[in-house]
Amino acid sequence: MVQITDRERKMIMERFPKASVTTTKNRCYLVTTGVDDVGRYLLSLRGEPQPPTRRQGQQANRPERIGDRFRNGVFSNDPRFRQNRP
Repeated sequence: MVQITDRERKMIMERFPKASVTTTKNRCYLVTTGVDDVGRYLLSLRGEPQPPTRRQGQQANRPERIGDRFRNGVFSNDPRFRQNRP
């Protein structure tokens, strides 16, 4: 739960009507993980850097593909990897 101002609450509810906002007598709280769309929008309202999305994180940590290993000559001289290739 993240404490938010009334102005932030109004902007969030305008853009995400189903967002989970809890209000008390004097404070408003947003229930978020910080990585979902509502949390990223709150960080953008505050001017803070946003965490990468799941898709961006997966692309950054993607291992090299098996085809690249064969093309750039790493395994090309090993006879185990030349069985079905001319």
